[in-house]
Amino acid sequence: MDKKGDRVYNMLKRLENLKYKLILDSLLVGASVGFVIVFHRIILSSLSHKFTNFYEKASSNYLLIPIIFSVLILLGYIVGKMVKKEPMISGSGIPQVTGVLTRNLKQNWFSVLFYKFVGGLICLVAGLSLGREGPSVQMGACIGEGISEKTNKLDNEKKYLITSGSSAGLSAAFNAPISGVMFSLEETHKNFSPLVLVSAMIASLTADFISKNFFGLTPSLYFPKLNSLPLKYYWGLILLGIIIGISGVIYCKGLLKHKTYTQK
Repeated sequence: MDKKGDRVYNMLKRLENLKYKLILDSLLVGASVGFVIVFHRIILSSLSHKFTNFYEKASSNYLLIPIIFSVLILLGYIVGKMVKKEPMISGSGIPQVTGVLTRNLKQNWFSVLFYKFVGGLICLVAGLSLGREGPSVQMGACIGEGISEKTNKLDNEKKYLITSGSSAGLSAAFNAPISGVMFSLEETHKNFSPLVLVSAMIASLTADFISKNFFGLTPSLYFPKLNSLPLKYYWGLILLGIIIGISGVIYCKGLLKHKTYTQK
């Protein structure tokens, strides 16, 4: 058998055992993402309380207001420098993950992971307009890509692990494994197959297990028990749905038009 035949045979043999290797790789990705996101949440929780107390003191002491603005300007400057150094961390990070999966974008996974971790913390603790969803998804995807590169995975295996990482990131951030799986399939991978579903579920459940061991079983977005809405007020829900639907369409169209104008 010639060298080309050997390569084809080895590739077919590797694909045959892919589903078994993918289980172990997904466990590794889920555990790694789980610990990183847990560390991120612990630091965030600790620093957020300090900033909240600082803001509360400023509400009764107006001399602190200039200090707050100075701190926010400094933090904004630091984040701006980070974005300039690593443009892939701008925004939520989810479009960048999609771009990597579709091979339209390339990134240095470690650089993006580091700057997204630090920059996300700065923005979140300061109360700036940023949620945990995007940073957690992008950091998870970076970890998945890093593990795939370190273990010399094929291109299709790399895509599975990136998707698994993004799923695990969302799962660990909000203790929501099913949401992590559905989000990664719909928003990042954008197609469905048994392999990607199994890998995403394993990574997501592993990350959720690690997160729950640190933060307990209480949901991340916890709401106290609410009273049932009487049937006579259900017409208000229909009206609310219509208003929100129309508002969403107006917002999306306005956002797209704004991007069109700014790109000219």
